[in-house]
This record gives sequence, structure tokens and C-alpha cells, in this order.
Amino acid sequence: MVSLTIVPYEKKWMPLTLSCVLCGKQFTQKAANQKYCSYDCQLSTWRDGEQLTRRCRACGQEFRTWRKYQRYCSSECGQRYRQKYRDATSVPLLKEYFVEKYDFRCQQCAGRFDFSHLHVHHIKPIALGGESCEENITVLCRTCHAKQHNNLMADYVSKHPKFAKHWNDGRRLLF
Repeated sequence: MVSLTIVPYEKKWMPLTLSCVLCGKQFTQKAANQKYCSYDCQLSTWRDGEQLTRRCRACGQEFRTWRKYQRYCSSECGQRYRQKYRDATSVPLLKEYFVEKYDFRCQQCAGRFDFSHLHVHHIKPIALGGESCEENITVLCRTCHAKQHNNLMADYVSKHPKFAKHWNDGRRLLF
């Protein structure tokens, strides 16, 4: 049992030297409710399965983790991976280049629009393995861009029936 020393008028806790509940190692408390000597000891009481071996998406190294959905060996690798695959529409110069290349015209309806109504669109989405290269990028107006993504979602829902209950008349997802 963890006991605290409370000074009656100041109501401050005093750090105690305790033994870890799991491994028995002696440690000095850093918080009033601390029962374990390290974060690893604390986590090991929460775990109920085996460690998983994963391959880091950014650097390709194998690593072991208790987390089911961990994809990177470190936060630095995660940041590097996300930076590498940023959406091309976040770069304004890229949008200007494609809008001027296609003469301010939507490539689907051929309508002429001003700069703010045109969107850069990936023909093959980055999430499905597409790249931010010139052959995979086109310019669409707001309406055509929304229709294009609606069609992508309708195709996805038709291939994955478990999402059909969230689909409303083929127009949008209801979450």
C-alpha cells in the first residue's frame, strides 16, 4: 500500500522511497500516486498479449511494439513520412502552375473559372498509392471535384459493404 506524508496545514505530499509493485526495485516517488519504478513496469501491467514485430513505413527497420496500430519506429520517422507524402494542394505554387497550364479551365466540364474556384485533384489518390507528379494531377472546379470524390466513395462503399449503413443515398457518409 502506498502511503503519503501530508503536512496538515500546507497539504503537500512528500516524496517517499518505495518498492515497485511489479519488479520490487526501490525508487523515489515523482508523483503522489506512483506505484511503479518506470513507465515500462506500468505498461507491462496493462498488456495482455505478445509484442508485435512491425516494419517502419519511413525507414524500413523492424521494431517491436505493444501497440496494434503503430506504424513508425519513432515519432521522428512518423514526421518524416508524413512530410514526404504531403498533399500537393498544400503548395500554392503548384496550384498556380496547374491552373495556368490548363488555362483556368476545369478538365471535366471544360468551364472557365477564377483561381479560387479551381482545385488541384489527384487522379489516383495518394492514399491508394498515387503520387504528386504531373501525370497524376489535374484541375477541377469545386462542383466536379465534389462529384469526383463522391464517385470514389460510392465505389469504395460498393466494395466494402460494412460501410453501406453509413452511406446516405450515395451522396455522403453519415458518421
